[in-house]
Amino acid sequence: MIYVVMCIDKPGVLDQRIACVPAHRDFLGSYPQDKVKTLLSGPLVQEGGGDMKGSLFLLEADNSGEIQAWHDADPMKAANIWESVSIEAFDKRVDTMSAG
Repeated sequence: MIYVVMCIDKPGVLDQRIACVPAHRDFLGSYPQDKVKTLLSGPLVQEGGGDMKGSLFLLEADNSGEIQAWHDADPMKAANIWESVSIEAFDKRVDTMSAG
């Protein structure tokens, strides 16, 4: 099943977020893909491509428990960057990104 994970940063944590990015990227690259596969990920940014303000992930896993375990292991969570996190099941109907 596919899941959308949307994380919104706490106010005033940009410097802390930037400092955490290397560990976060290492985490994303090393997490077992047989447990949680990252389909798409990237930072949410201010309108016009400004400062980062959160994160968005499109993930594939057997169940939401696997997604929660993945999220709990993320260094961004340990660094207390996110004010809110939403984990939602997603039923893909259209995918023009993969076409071509």
